[in-house]
Amino acid sequence: MILQRSSAWWHTLAWLVICSVFTCSKAARCAPPPIAVPFGNVTLSSNNIRRGVEVSVGTPPQQFAFMPAWSASRTVNNTYLYGTDGHCGGWEPGFTRVGCTTLRGGAYDSSKSESPKTPPRDSYPSDPAPFNQMEYVAETLKLNSDTSVLDFPMGVATDDLGKQAYYPQMTLGLGSNSTLLNALKASGKIASRTFSFFAGRFGRIPSGHVDGAVAFGGYDKAKVTGRGHTFPFSRGSVGCESDMVVSISDIELNFPDGTDMSLFEGSRSQSITTCISPSLPVFMNMPLRPYVEKMLALSNESLTIFDLQRSTGLNFWNLRYLPGYTPYNGDMTIKFVSGLSVRVPNDLLVVPETDIDRSTGVIKTDPSGPNLLINSMQDINSNDMAALGTTFLSAAYLMVNQDTDRFTLWAANPTTESDLVAVDETGADVTATTCTASASATPSSRGGSGGDGDGGEGTSDSGGGSSESASPNAPSPQEGSSVPAALPTGLIAGVAVGAVVAGGLIAAAVFWLLRRRKKKAAAAAAAATAASATDGSWNSGDQDEKIAYVPVNEAPGDVLGHVQHEVHGNSFSAEMPASAVRLHQHSFSAEMPASPAPLHHTPGARSPPEWHELA
Repeated sequence: MILQRSSAWWHTLAWLVICSVFTCSKAARCAPPPIAVPFGNVTLSSNNIRRGVEVSVGTPPQQFAFMPAWSASRTVNNTYLYGTDGHCGGWEPGFTRVGCTTLRGGAYDSSKSESPKTPPRDSYPSDPAPFNQMEYVAETLKLNSDTSVLDFPMGVATDDLGKQAYYPQMTLGLGSNSTLLNALKASGKIASRTFSFFAGRFGRIPSGHVDGAVAFGGYDKAKVTGRGHTFPFSRGSVGCESDMVVSISDIELNFPDGTDMSLFEGSRSQSITTCISPSLPVFMNMPLRPYVEKMLALSNESLTIFDLQRSTGLNFWNLRYLPGYTPYNGDMTIKFVSGLSVRVPNDLLVVPETDIDRSTGVIKTDPSGPNLLINSMQDINSNDMAALGTTFLSAAYLMVNQDTDRFTLWAANPTTESDLVAVDETGADVTATTCTASASATPSSRGGSGGDGDGGEGTSDSGGGSSESASPNAPSPQEGSSVPAALPTGLIAGVAVGAVVAGGLIAAAVFWLLRRRKKKAAAAAAAATAASATDGSWNSGDQDEKIAYVPVNEAPGDVLGHVQHEVHGNSFSAEMPASAVRLHQHSFSAEMPASPAPLHHTPGARSPPEWHELA
């Protein structure tokens, strides 16, 4: 009995010391906040504007309008620029240099930068044709006022890439082995190779315009509404280069009088396999039969596919109404097998014909022949997979996690407000951006199984995507749980005596820990002074924090899969296991889908377009 009481006393004392030293809390979970980069109208060196992700290159910074390279995310891992020769004559002659600058989203001029270098060949992965037609440069890539990547390797196009006006701009490569995502993660600036995209609202009504954003390392909770739906990548899928495949269960026309009519001909058992293609300049690539034909019949009984043209402007190959025809005036709702429902307002569906003046580079509009942002898939394209493009992501919000091989869709909340949430390698939200105690380390239900196999339908989470956190108060005993009985008198006495000893031990331990932490802090400060650009900490102020680019195959540890651990203070450990990471290579077909066959038009003279400059 004495031995038992003595053992209990020592166990109690040990627990008191451990609780005092470690505060009896779970280990803190923290992550650097996501890096937000605006998506909107970017002013170029020519003083013209181009819509895209606002990123700068060089010293001093040259501002460009990029598009995320989702058009072939399996292999487009590098970031690509167009130089002072944008090679615009490769698919359509007549562009001046200033006009070409607008089309490409800028013109990188190495002669006006103090920071260009020639990168080592092994500092970036190989991308296939036509993306191998590049001269590489290592430059400063400035994502926003807080974050720049030094000596970042980028390709400068030496020819037109043959993408016509589907994908004409500079591109940020965000594929499965993205140099940008790898660099940000290896330096500890993001917790996972996650990025999110909201295309903003740039519809027919200027008063409703809202800028979009790309968030690296997480998502913007303020810009989502309802439940998120998570899906697995369909790696190697045929007809969907982004590997983001979903199933549409219904498409509804929402008329102004409150009437809703389905394009699925009354049968809800069928579904459309659809590719999410966020850079495609379209709301939807939709099969002509039966969906486009039925939409035209329901919206205007006298309208057929032969009464429409194709746009050759920035809304490339979308349907275009001829003057004199009344455009569709309702909304459209896309319903998915997973349960997600996204309503697209009419001012996003029907927009003016928009193009670039080949001579001046000014964006101009022609309201006389409005575009219906649907590409009718017919003739040689009739069996292609349907696709949801950029305009869909004006009504929906997309998050991609290259570490988990999953992506998540929400209905979008078009707001200028922001509430950035970091996401870790498991897909869990990390709401703490400083290393304070966190009540729960349970992954968010948003990152659920999402189905098995390629193209499986996703699961939905319980809210906007944030992890649930436990109450700071101690929980009350639950039914069926055991509650300890009162402590024996002898044990209480032992605890009382032990408390005195424990107090001394605690004081000594605290003194030792504080002294050790002070020494570590001094050493860390000295190290930070020597190498502040690569210490792995994140910047919470307005100072531009510069990250030294480290090739993935030279970075310490498994950049593509290692969980980084918390350290003291506001620093974030970039240390990883010593094993090197091999660059992942994937197969890729560089062939573009055949261009849709031109629509046949009814005879008749057409009035010359009336163009207006876009403010």
